[in-house]
Amino acid sequence: AARKALGQTGRYIMGAVAILAVFSAINAMMHSVSLMAGRLADTYRDAKRPDSPSKYRPAAVLLLAGASAFLMALGFAGEPYLETWIRSSIILWLVYYIFVNVSAIRAMRQSSMSAPQEKVSTALPLKFFSIAGMALAATGIILIEPDPVQLLLFSVIVVAATAVGVSLIDLFLNRSR
Repeated sequence: AARKALGQTGRYIMGAVAILAVFSAINAMMHSVSLMAGRLADTYRDAKRPDSPSKYRPAAVLLLAGASAFLMALGFAGEPYLETWIRSSIILWLVYYIFVNVSAIRAMRQSSMSAPQEKVSTALPLKFFSIAGMALAATGIILIEPDPVQLLLFSVIVVAATAVGVSLIDLFLNRSR
């Protein structure tokens, strides 16, 4: 459509828009992961070692960028199953945010039970709408997947590896205390 409207210049403009959209998505992901790592570090910070959580944010960004570079160096770029892994990762991300919204709804309900005279927040319907939209998006991705077995297998492996990693980190942190 851009080529028909503006010719070759339109193609360049839309190409630049697509590239900048990817840059902004990666930037948002890196920022949110590093912010989450900083908050987790603040939560698990030991009173004897008052490390600043801001030290963990650059480490999280370097870990994400390093993992991507490592996978590219191993030759994963351009592999056909990489698209399935990306779709699986998007589904896991959507499921994560569904759980975040469900947790927020539960927290809102608990706070409204402690103060019953307050009205229900207007954010509650938005949370339900967000959950429904993300569930529909995840379902749509699953339905259009040409290799659903690979998608499920990758998702199970990622969830299992994450659970083992978090358990090991928790064990290490509790042992040091």
